Amino acid sequence: VDGYDRLIERLLLDLPPDVLELRTVASELEWRRGAVTVTARRGTTQRRFAARAAVVTLPLGVLQAPAG
Repeated sequence: VDGYDRLIERLLLDLPPDVLELRTVASELEWRRGAVTVTARRGTTQRRFAARAAVVTLPLGVLQAPAG
């Protein structure tokens, strides 16, 4: 695969090994300059993460869908 996986591989080189959360669904994102808080769920467990920035990915179909 030569798509976004290359971007993720590159980003992971600069990150600690436990920083990426897979199979986790974000339900809320609060953003202000220099800070982001994400409320997310993995299975039945809900967590909040705080960081300086977040990488948000969406399927192309979601981005192309009409508003509403």
